[in-house]
Amino acid sequence: MLKLLNNQLNLSINIELNQQQVKTISDALQQKLQQQSFLGKSNSEMDLEGFTRFPGLAGYELTEISKKLDFSNWKDNLGLAGLLIGGLSLLTFFIRRQHDRIKQKLTKN
Repeated sequence: MLKLLNNQLNLSINIELNQQQVKTISDALQQKLQQQSFLGKSNSEMDLEGFTRFPGLAGYELTEISKKLDFSNWKDNLGLAGLLIGGLSLLTFFIRRQHDRIKQKLTKN
């Protein structure tokens, strides 16, 4: 009976060691795969065909972007933009004016 329990304990220890080895190998493999997928090339190389197609593709992209951007209502927000720019300019002027005093306070602490 004691011999049977001893054998079962040895088997249990071997199984646990095997599981740890499998987990270690699995983690290493997963890390390697993540690294390779991150470092894999995402774009194809540029060749002569790519250079010849570029002007047409760039023009297409620019026309699509211009369709999405609409500045027809720029006059509606002119007052708000002016107020925002004026406020930020005043803040910049105040900080620049107080620059030496702020610098002295920072060096004291």
